[in-house]
Amino acid sequence: MLPSLTIPLRVSWADDKSALPTVASPPAGGPLPRAASPPSLPHGLAHVSLRTRRLLAQLTALVFLLGVVGMWTAGGPRGTWELVRVGRLGESPSQVAAPGTVVGAGGSWGWAAKAADESDESYESDEAGGVAGDGAMTEDESDAIAIPESAADPTSPEHGLTPPPDPLVRWGMLSPRASQFTGGLSPWPANPAHAEADEPLSSLGSFADDIYKQGPATADALRAQLAEMVDIAFPDHLRGALRDGLARYMSHAEGAPWDSNKHVWQTDKEGEHRESSEVRTWKGSNAHGWGWTLMSDKDADEWVGKTFGGKNHILELWRNLPSGILRSDTLRYLLLLVEGGIYSDTDTTLLKPPSRWGSGARLYNNGQGWLTPTQLARLEGGEALDDVIGAPSVVVGLEADVGTRADWFDWWPRPIQIAQWTMALAPAHPIAMGAVLRVLHSTADAADWAAARWAEIKALRADGRYDDADRLEAVTVMHEPKEGGPVGVMAWTGPGVWTDAVLTYLRTKYGVQWTELRGIREPLRIGDVVVLPVTGFSPGVGNFGAGHRNDVQAMVQHGFRGSWKDKHD
Repeated sequence: MLPSLTIPLRVSWADDKSALPTVASPPAGGPLPRAASPPSLPHGLAHVSLRTRRLLAQLTALVFLLGVVGMWTAGGPRGTWELVRVGRLGESPSQVAAPGTVVGAGGSWGWAAKAADESDESYESDEAGGVAGDGAMTEDESDAIAIPESAADPTSPEHGLTPPPDPLVRWGMLSPRASQFTGGLSPWPANPAHAEADEPLSSLGSFADDIYKQGPATADALRAQLAEMVDIAFPDHLRGALRDGLARYMSHAEGAPWDSNKHVWQTDKEGEHRESSEVRTWKGSNAHGWGWTLMSDKDADEWVGKTFGGKNHILELWRNLPSGILRSDTLRYLLLLVEGGIYSDTDTTLLKPPSRWGSGARLYNNGQGWLTPTQLARLEGGEALDDVIGAPSVVVGLEADVGTRADWFDWWPRPIQIAQWTMALAPAHPIAMGAVLRVLHSTADAADWAAARWAEIKALRADGRYDDADRLEAVTVMHEPKEGGPVGVMAWTGPGVWTDAVLTYLRTKYGVQWTELRGIREPLRIGDVVVLPVTGFSPGVGNFGAGHRNDVQAMVQHGFRGSWKDKHD
């Protein structure tokens, strides 16, 4: 026998003009239609007799009752049913529309299950990252009577909040939390605000300028930020060497040459490309005098565990990165930071010996503004650049130089982008430190997003919005922001991170803006950094004026095998 029900008819008949709102059924995935406002009665209906209008109201209530009874007998969700307004974007988790929910400018209307023990006053998430806010309609919006019925525990299997088997789906449900990566560190500084009179640096507009995660504004601020990370995030036995590196490179002292450790590092999931034609070039005559190591996933775990053993942010980061590509990116930064040398992907071919990388480089701005008068005088006197300022400590190459392409953001995360499939550094360099710090912060951002997502999934299931909860659960931390994800691979650990770290160092120490790297066709020497043109590490790409692999400037060729796409496990 069905229990006694009281119908929650949340409809007021003001001026004989309102009616039950129509609820649109959203398509699965894709853009969602805008929800219409609650419809008015057709013109002329107000002239129907009062008795007829009452009969219409009673008939509407009866149809609704039959619908509720049908849902009940079909085994639908138990609890209170009410007409609720769903989501203006930016509201609290119980109000923000989940994927698949019809949302209009002022919110939309739909029937949803509501746990009987949930208060009509407010909702407050008890999950980390939750946001408090109103979770029910106000009395002036409706005058409903709740249906009393027992509600299930929203953390029970009935609500789907037992840990899912897929580690990407469950990431952030109980752990990790942002404090595991950035606890004790200063918040990331926001990019400086633009005044209305400020001109963008290029015709691409302010968006292109602001896409870079710039970080500190001065060299002193950068040094302080990185020193804080060294003291908090790294194990004791590494701090001394890293502090020395900061002191050396953030001053005008001569740094270590980029090839002071002649060793090539490559990574592979299980070593399956160890004897490929591309990898053999890194072990052949072109790399004579250089050591070579290919790390499998197991080797990488062992190296990280040994190098960063103990309780520290770096080890927490490594153990909690949810995907192989994120670990692959992070590993290359850690290897170059601690060991130095060359990192290059296994789908790259060494075309010319590393000793030729950056030879014949042009001096940035002819040394004006960053070389001392004494150094300039020595250069004018005919001394070699390396004798005056030392050998470079970093060699990087441009990957993208989009020029004036309006669609650049559809293809590359940065309008000037630094390749990270091949790069070379001396150990303990601030650029590698900056990349690692950015990965810590982006992982903390992803953890905050994941915790808030699970709080929202819990709220949706408690409200009986199971389809919406399932759609939200299908969006994992590895999805791109345009797909509903938090960060995206390129900005989490990929070339966006590396590019920002390089450009922050060049800007704070030497005053270089990203636009000053546009259009270079020969190596550019900026202090202790050499920037190769696109041809350097990307010959034959057919873009950005890149030459062919036999070009004098071509040092490494990238095969674009896309092996990183297979590292999501």
